[in-house]
Amino acid sequence: MAVKITIDERKCTGDELCIDGCPIPCYQINEETGKAMLIRQPECIGCKNCEEVCPTGAIRVEITEEAGL
Repeated sequence: MAVKITIDERKCTGDELCIDGCPIPCYQINEETGKAMLIRQPECIGCKNCEEVCPTGAIRVEITEEAGL
């Protein structure tokens, strides 16, 4: 399984709901922009909690099969 996470900074409000919803956690708030940023993508388990709790739809989680499997 491969997980690709995309954050649309234009939509992100920096409300930290993705941080609270992520069991890893894979996110933190960028101090310069005030927006969410991904810090642990390789550890992401693809649960999509972040995508589900984001009220603005700023996070998109895509799960695919890895090539060659």
